[in-house]
Amino acid sequence: MSTSNHSDLPPLTKKDTLVHASEGHAKENHDLTRVVLVCLDPESSETTFKWALDNFIVPKKDLVVLVHVRQIDIPVAPYIDSTGFIDDIACKAISMVGDPKSELLRKAKEIRADVVLMGARKMGAIKRTLLGSVSDYIVHYCPCTVIVTKQLDQNHTQERRKSIVSLTANENSTKTENSGKTTADDWYKIGKKRYDSKNYNAALGNFLEAAKGNHADAQYFLGVLYRNGYGVDVNYNVALSWFLKAAEQGLSYAQNSIGVLYRNGYGVDVNYDVALSWYLKAAEQGDSGAQNNIGILYRNGYGVDVNYEVALSWFLKAAEQGLSYAQNSIGVLYQNGYGVEINYEVALSWFLKAAEQGNSCAQNRIGILYCRGNGVNQSFNMAREWFMKAAEGGNIESQVIMGKLCKDGKGAEQNYIESVRWFKKAANGNNAEAMYRVAEQFYNGQGVAKDDKEAIHWFTKAAERGYTLAQNSLGKMYKEGYGSPVNYEEACKWYKMASDSGNAIGKRNIADMYYEGLGVGRDYDESIRLYQLAAESDDVAKTKVGHCYRHGHGVELDLDKAFEWYTLAAKAGDKEGQMNLGTMYLDGFGIEINLDVALEWFEKSLENGYEPARAYIDQVKTKKLRSRIWLHVETESEREAREAKEQIAILLEKLAMKDLEIENLTKTAKIDANEDVQAIRKSVPTTSIRVVKAGLEPDKEDEKFQKQHCRKKPLIFFEV
Repeated sequence: MSTSNHSDLPPLTKKDTLVHASEGHAKENHDLTRVVLVCLDPESSETTFKWALDNFIVPKKDLVVLVHVRQIDIPVAPYIDSTGFIDDIACKAISMVGDPKSELLRKAKEIRADVVLMGARKMGAIKRTLLGSVSDYIVHYCPCTVIVTKQLDQNHTQERRKSIVSLTANENSTKTENSGKTTADDWYKIGKKRYDSKNYNAALGNFLEAAKGNHADAQYFLGVLYRNGYGVDVNYNVALSWFLKAAEQGLSYAQNSIGVLYRNGYGVDVNYDVALSWYLKAAEQGDSGAQNNIGILYRNGYGVDVNYEVALSWFLKAAEQGLSYAQNSIGVLYQNGYGVEINYEVALSWFLKAAEQGNSCAQNRIGILYCRGNGVNQSFNMAREWFMKAAEGGNIESQVIMGKLCKDGKGAEQNYIESVRWFKKAANGNNAEAMYRVAEQFYNGQGVAKDDKEAIHWFTKAAERGYTLAQNSLGKMYKEGYGSPVNYEEACKWYKMASDSGNAIGKRNIADMYYEGLGVGRDYDESIRLYQLAAESDDVAKTKVGHCYRHGHGVELDLDKAFEWYTLAAKAGDKEGQMNLGTMYLDGFGIEINLDVALEWFEKSLENGYEPARAYIDQVKTKKLRSRIWLHVETESEREAREAKEQIAILLEKLAMKDLEIENLTKTAKIDANEDVQAIRKSVPTTSIRVVKAGLEPDKEDEKFQKQHCRKKPLIFFEV
């Protein structure tokens, strides 16, 4: 640590303006041992200085140099009055003109600062990229320790200002017997106590003091603070630097943490090989977390070939030490049959071990087993209990499942209010599906008042996170004008986003817009292209392709192909496709007219809820009535009887003609009436008159007719 005091400062440059300490205070005997440079700017000066006073600055020990850099040379009032000491805190103030990054770095080097304190300005991503972050620059290039403070929440209340020295005295920290000074281990223990109580700001200062003594655990926890953003802005580069210092001293959990950064690409490029090398170093020391992480690499094939057997061996090593994450991972292998035979009982045993330690992922898995009846008797009540435990433990997947169970009434009575509560809880955990479910309930008015605008709000949140169901729903809201004026361009934007993600429904929806010319120019070629892509997995799109072929839109008119696509859609269960297939049979397009088959498809379509099919059903019935097929269908015997009656009518007509011939003969004959009659009777054949069918010889037809009626002798109707 530097031992510079306020009299050791180098001469000021022309850019600098120093507010000198008063003569009276300057003569006081203060043993200053540390130089703290506090960077001030209009946005964060108050927060930074207050944090320094409450958590870091030691009265009578620290020289606080307040520095402000302005980019234009205008008169600026001093930050403090001409008093050299405020409440036993030695202060100097410097105002400079120039580039904040270079001037602050120059001044920190000139005054040999031990620590630089600065606030994080709220800059957007674009502005940060163009202008650069002052804090990032100072962290990278400043030769001393740099602390970047965050602006506290407005509702946050801090304790009364206390110095580090007085706080450590109140906590009776351990002193070394010989020197009476606070050791690095003392600082670490104080910091760890504050860390555990979530007083991260105070813990940061303590860990920094301990780290000066090369305390490995303190270095590790400094990395944790910067990695997780506890009391400071998240800064993976600073976190990595502290982890490396601790890892070089052989600290296994620091080595494991470095592996995590490289595996996930936090502050560095993703590098599974480097991650594995650090995991192995930690695993050799028996670090269960590192052993579990190696198992994950082999299970998922990150940087290595997928090898479930090797993954299982590493999970077992970690599980034997009681690591619940590893126990859960073993259960997953047995549940899914990865590298082992599927064994739900073994999976359940491992899940239970992890669940007993409060592992919410394992609790969720147990719920799934009961929900599906895998290895246990199916029980939605038991599933609900485990999902509840996991959900209350913060497991987002279980929170979504609880919402579904409450909505569907499984394992308990249907409760839309509870389902909304669980969905919102999961949505607060940034779960896109949960956001979509909340939107659905606002759209349908389930558990909440129906509110299309609120539905759009939640659909948008889910859609922006890439949830394709939400993107399609949002497109529909804008297309139909639900909760917003009709906006075809906005609808197209969301449909296209879903389509570009490979979603078949999204492709079909954007194809509809091209087909109808809504929000885009009408383009049948593009619509048929998208319909055909969507039809690979979407049944409704099959019907749309059929439409194109039926009407010749984007393709040549082809009723045979239209019939084929409608058939595919209808057999897959698409209700519109079923109705359209019925119309093909009704009108004889691509197939012969068949009213019975047409009626069958129309009725299926109506059963599936497609109301337009009802009109076609009535049309078919009318046609069947007109053709006299709907009222009565002839049996074989009835047909034969009808044909026999028709032949009898023909026979009677022949007999009438014969009678006329006889009458004419009677008029011309000049014989005795009785003799004439006898003569005529003799001239008429005495054989029986049989029913004959036109086009066949009498004998053969008689044989066929008698055979059909099972008669051994000819049927004689009458004789003449």
